[in-house]
Amino acid sequence: MPQTAGASPKEFLPYLEKIVKEQGFVGCLLNPDPGEATRTDIPPLGDRFWYPLYEKLVELDIPGHIHSAGCRSERLTYSLHFINEESIAVVSLLNSTVFKDFPTLRIVCSHGGGAIPYQWARFEASAIRRGIQRFSERLRNIYYDTVLYSKD
Repeated sequence: MPQTAGASPKEFLPYLEKIVKEQGFVGCLLNPDPGEATRTDIPPLGDRFWYPLYEKLVELDIPGHIHSAGCRSERLTYSLHFINEESIAVVSLLNSTVFKDFPTLRIVCSHGGGAIPYQWARFEASAIRRGIQRFSERLRNIYYDTVLYSKD
């Protein structure tokens, strides 16, 4: 989708609907950081800012695919940016009410879900201490690919 840092998702929803209905697209790429690590004002994916997009994804019955884009930060490498942004996206979604508000929403996350598969127990411990649903159960709300560049 033609995402621009700071622009509301409402701006590209007509385009999304058009390419799904007229061109047969079966999903959309969702960049959690269209500012490419140069802006700090982009809301996390669990924020209501993104709700118009989630409503449209449910309406069109298509998944959103979390995949970061380029990185213009001197502190981050291209690959580390992917891992960081996708980890932030997963935690933001799972610590929000997005999946309660949109129970049929389908989200796929690239690169195995960032670092979350390796650090899930940290989030699990926090959930247990707070007496909320286990993080490991909430992880099931998102689909993950296995493109990790290793056979294991």
